[in-house]
Amino acid sequence: MAIIVLIGLNSFIHIPIEIRPISESGNKDRTYKIQINALWPGQTAEIIQKSITSPIEEHCVRIRDLIDIRSSTTDSESFVTLSFPDDKNKKYYHIHVREKIWHLQKTGIIPDEADIGIQVLYENEEERKQFSEAFIEFQINGPYELNQLRQITDQNIAPRIQSLEGVSDIKIFGGSSGYVAIHLNPDKLNQYALSAKEIYEQIHTQFTYMGLGRIKSDNSNRMLLFDNRPQSFHQILDIYIKPGLTLNEIADITFEYQPSYSLSRRNGMALITVQVFKKPYENALEFSKKLRQTINQIQSELPISTELVITKDQSEELRNEIVAFGIRFFIIMSVIFLILYFVFRKFYPALLILTIVFLTLCATSVFLYFSSSTINILTLAGIALVLGMVVDNAVVIIENIQHYNHLGKRPYISALRGTLEIFSPLVASSATTLFVFFSLLFLVERLGNYYHSMAYVLGFTLFSSLLISVVFIPASYLYSPEKFNSHQRSRHSYYSFYRRILAFMLKYSLVFSIGSLSLLALIFLIFFKNIETGKNYQATSAIPETRVNITAPKGVTLTTLDAMTQSFEKIVMNFDTHAEIKTYIDQRNGWASLIIQYPDTLKNQILPYQIESRLIGQAVDYAGVGIFISGFFPEPYSNGGYKIYTMYNTQLKISGPDYDKLWELSKSILTLAQTDPRVGETIITPSVRNLWNLQNETHHYRYAIDVGYLWKNNISIQTAYYAFFELFPYHFWQSELSIGGRQVPVKMSATRELPELDAIQKSTLQFSNGKSASFSLLANIQPEKKIEWIDKKNQQFQFTLAWNYRGPGELNDKHVQSLLESIKLPPGYILEKEEWTYLTHQEKKSLNSLIIYAILGVYIIMTILYNSLWKPFVIFLSVPFSLIGVFLLYLFFNRSFSADSYIGIVLLIGIVVNDAIVLVERISQLEMKNLHLKQAILQSSIERIRPILITTITTIGGLFPLLFLKTGNTALAGILEELSFIMIGGLISSTLFTITIIPIFYHIFHRLVSWNIRVFRYNKGNEL
Repeated sequence: MAIIVLIGLNSFIHIPIEIRPISESGNKDRTYKIQINALWPGQTAEIIQKSITSPIEEHCVRIRDLIDIRSSTTDSESFVTLSFPDDKNKKYYHIHVREKIWHLQKTGIIPDEADIGIQVLYENEEERKQFSEAFIEFQINGPYELNQLRQITDQNIAPRIQSLEGVSDIKIFGGSSGYVAIHLNPDKLNQYALSAKEIYEQIHTQFTYMGLGRIKSDNSNRMLLFDNRPQSFHQILDIYIKPGLTLNEIADITFEYQPSYSLSRRNGMALITVQVFKKPYENALEFSKKLRQTINQIQSELPISTELVITKDQSEELRNEIVAFGIRFFIIMSVIFLILYFVFRKFYPALLILTIVFLTLCATSVFLYFSSSTINILTLAGIALVLGMVVDNAVVIIENIQHYNHLGKRPYISALRGTLEIFSPLVASSATTLFVFFSLLFLVERLGNYYHSMAYVLGFTLFSSLLISVVFIPASYLYSPEKFNSHQRSRHSYYSFYRRILAFMLKYSLVFSIGSLSLLALIFLIFFKNIETGKNYQATSAIPETRVNITAPKGVTLTTLDAMTQSFEKIVMNFDTHAEIKTYIDQRNGWASLIIQYPDTLKNQILPYQIESRLIGQAVDYAGVGIFISGFFPEPYSNGGYKIYTMYNTQLKISGPDYDKLWELSKSILTLAQTDPRVGETIITPSVRNLWNLQNETHHYRYAIDVGYLWKNNISIQTAYYAFFELFPYHFWQSELSIGGRQVPVKMSATRELPELDAIQKSTLQFSNGKSASFSLLANIQPEKKIEWIDKKNQQFQFTLAWNYRGPGELNDKHVQSLLESIKLPPGYILEKEEWTYLTHQEKKSLNSLIIYAILGVYIIMTILYNSLWKPFVIFLSVPFSLIGVFLLYLFFNRSFSADSYIGIVLLIGIVVNDAIVLVERISQLEMKNLHLKQAILQSSIERIRPILITTITTIGGLFPLLFLKTGNTALAGILEELSFIMIGGLISSTLFTITIIPIFYHIFHRLVSWNIRVFRYNKGNEL
């Protein structure tokens, strides 16, 4: 025992602590991701998709061991992400990707103008999450201009954070970064007969950075680099454009800030947000502590008026869950101890079982350590969930040993027979439960990320409890048998009543079997007709706050939005509330938001209502903009002003290999959807992300060149391209410059302002052969709606079809369901509901496969153990009967059946068969002693009803605190509540039917099998 404790505690100390689980079921589940970035300025998403993204996908898909390929294409850019196994072949994968890209460039399949980059993006699932979600977020605000505050952050704060061990990346939001601006002087260019193209070609050669080859130095191979980039601001001024003429003489060179389209403030002062991302496997709690110390140190060095505030820390969730786990553990153990003490009427057996729980957790720590798993919120949830089940094996063994002790057997015989007799059903029940637990490893996508680590904990813990119970309890009994002797209370009246009820049911077994099956069918029918399925848990915020959202028409200036938000800020600041005001403005999207967070002391006070009323009064004064205010009043306020975009309440996703075919299919689906008059405005988009930017109503302009005119005047396409290029010289070249150890962008432009469309159409094109032509004569400009993003997964385009359904949600669901059932798509195309709260097609397929796999697996295991087909079938009847209790609870409380509910059903399959296994095994043992069938059923039921009820009560006792003990409105709290809700309902129902209906079906099937055997033998005898 001491060895288990020491090794377990040592393992526990060295297990990495993470917020979320890391998939660690072997290298096959860990991925090595390579991202190919393509930049082709000035091109639309559709052109880049056809010219760059698709060729890259078609060539890279042939690389060996490729797991997954995804792409996103937008204006001027394309991102293709390749996933490979995280194994020793990483170098091979990277080399082959580079070879594919080199081949595409050499053969001219990818345009020469496209700049292609290859980088390792992230190496496993946890690192992917670290890149998509910041570990810690803090904000800096003070009495500075926004760009000044950004410069302080860039120079004094960001480098110190980035240098910390465990930091994978940082991102800074707010303000603009600086750059060196080179503005060409048009008059000077005309004076020296220079064009922007000539300046570009000359400066481009002055910023060369490339590898020349490898050389041998100091007994090692080194790369020889050619680098003639300027090393200071003054060196840029002295770049020679032609003999005797420097760049400084024909251009204005200054340090400027990028154009700002957004503003953010906190309590009226400029605000910068910094997001810090953590490397995987870095201890989350230690990393948070170290980062907080650095932030506090930086705060102490800044002026008093400048403030650093940590607004988000993922480790807080982990700390809260650890505290919550401690509370849950204490309450669950207390409940289980009280139940056991009440059952055994002895302190020692109850304490012994709690000791076994502790030893089991130590053994589980060893398993987790050697399987390279982590301690995270899901492993803690798994332990809390399984605590009630851990004691089951120990309870059954103690109960059976006491049974033989009460029959007057010697301690050695009681310990031996009591353990061996129950060992077979314990192994059978544990095998089925372990199989179901570990089958969760077959889940994919979001469900897989959540439940893989929980599967390990559930399986390891249960397996450990079996091993420790069968060894430790008999040994403890032999050491102190007198401590196990409980005071026998007369249970004859209870047993006699149960025996009479069961005997009556056996007498009319056919009636009760048909009645129970009819009840089962009725409950199933009612459930699937009335309960909504497929949704996930959604968390809401409990922070006392007021939100003001402003939406304005396209073209609104940043100054206008800023003035509006300041008018709302002043109202709040006039009240002495100590409220925190966060302001965010996005001029490109015509959007602004104020978040006013009040202290908890004002949650139930009148002051927030007064402030909200004043804010609503201010909103009334504005016209032409949409203002939405929500918070303390039951109904949010909306001025019904400017409608910046359409909220689509229904979305479908259709995926397939052909882009044009998807457009055709999408249009036909929307046509069919619009046969319902409740369907309002509709839209088709190649990426769901495009719905976020619809309010911009962005367009681009396509100009079609008159090729006949070019040929007639002996003008090549390339010559025409450069002539058009001269009309759009704004920021036509950029690079980087190293100043003070920092990389600073350098941008060159021929004008300070973007050209107007009218001016372009009236301009004259000058060609290098000396000829000229009017723009309007040569090209025809046509506006087109702009597609921001095009998404693909495994070379399958993913279109989103959205519309606004003007009717009740139930009618909308039926309308969508009828569409999905009526539409027949060509092979290779999939249509499914696109909403984050619903399961994806792959997740539904994974869950359905998991349930079938669990059912078949459990049945096969029991068939092998019992060498019979009908006994496992009888045992398995406890599963559908357990669902009666689950479905009745869902119907009574009108709950939605979520993805977590499916997982609860899967876990229930492995748990509820245990009681039936114990009962059927005992009936089989008594039959082997030549007891009459009915007598064997009655006696077995009497002997096993007590351990069945005890294990059920202890398991439910361990689950009840999870159902009622809320530790926060989080997704984890929802998962625990949902799983415990299902398991409690299922255990109650299965226990009642196991001790009543299962004996009846055993009796019926036994008689049928015996009758068939007699008929078979009779026919065989007649043949002989």
